[in-house]
Amino acid sequence: MKAILLLALILASSAQGATKVVTGSIDRILTDGRLYGGCMVLAPTTQPLSAYGLECRNNYFTFDCRNDADRPGGRAQAELNLQQAQLAMALGASVQLTVTDEVTINGNCYANRVVVFAPEN
Repeated sequence: MKAILLLALILASSAQGATKVVTGSIDRILTDGRLYGGCMVLAPTTQPLSAYGLECRNNYFTFDCRNDADRPGGRAQAELNLQQAQLAMALGASVQLTVTDEVTINGNCYANRVVVFAPEN
């Protein structure tokens, strides 16, 4: 009985998603009326996502502009994140994204925060 309880506890904890801050750049911005939560970015990171402990299938991250995942801040926060990503791409600036693999849309991990750094001269 103890072995079954221990196994259940291990399986439950391994199913929990990770939330990490990743550093990279914005290479592409995509908006869509039906897929990907409405908007997403391609953000190559300085390390592989697995090094951050994330189980994301690629470096495309959704901001969920349609609020499909019903996250705090909703569409307003997603639009702000999208604007920050656009700014970073236009400036060629690096970014930090707070990414979770607990929430995915069309298989892409969700990013709920964008920090833009001043471009290096």
